Amino acid sequence: EVVSSGIAGRGFFGLPLTKAKRRKIYEKLKEFEISDLAERPYNALSGGQQQKVLICRALCATEKVILLDEPATALDTAAKEELYRLIETLNEKGITVIVISHDIDRAVKCAKHILHISDNEGFFGTPEEYIKSELYEKLRGAQN
Repeated sequence: EVVSSGIAGRGFFGLPLTKAKRRKIYEKLKEFEISDLAERPYNALSGGQQQKVLICRALCATEKVILLDEPATALDTAAKEELYRLIETLNEKGITVIVISHDIDRAVKCAKHILHISDNEGFFGTPEEYIKSELYEKLRGAQN
C-alpha cells in the first residue's frame, strides 16, 4: 500500500489499480529487493526497510529526480551504508538524487556536487572545491 501510494491517480474514487500500475509496483519492489516485505505492515519494518519502501514509493511517482531530507536519520550504521549504496545505484541509473543532510563528511565522500547554505554565505561546487573553501574551513574549525 505504501509503495502504491506513489502511483499517480491510484485508486481514484476507490477504483482499483490498473494492471500496468500494479506491474510497475511489483517491478519496483523487485528492483529494490523488498518484494518479500510486500505483505508486512509498514510499522513492523526496520528503519532501513522503511526508508527503502519510501524511496521505492517516490520512484513510482517519478523516475528522474528524488529529494531526500535527512534520509539516514535514526538508522544504524549498517542501514545507513545500505541506504547510501542504494542512493549511489539510483544516481548511476541516471536519477538525480538531492540529499539534504547535516552529515558533511558523508556529503564530501559521496556527493558529486555540494550546495552549502549558511546564514550569511553559501557554496556550490564539487566536493574537491568545497574542501578547499573558506566555508568548509570555518565549519571544520568550529567542530574542533
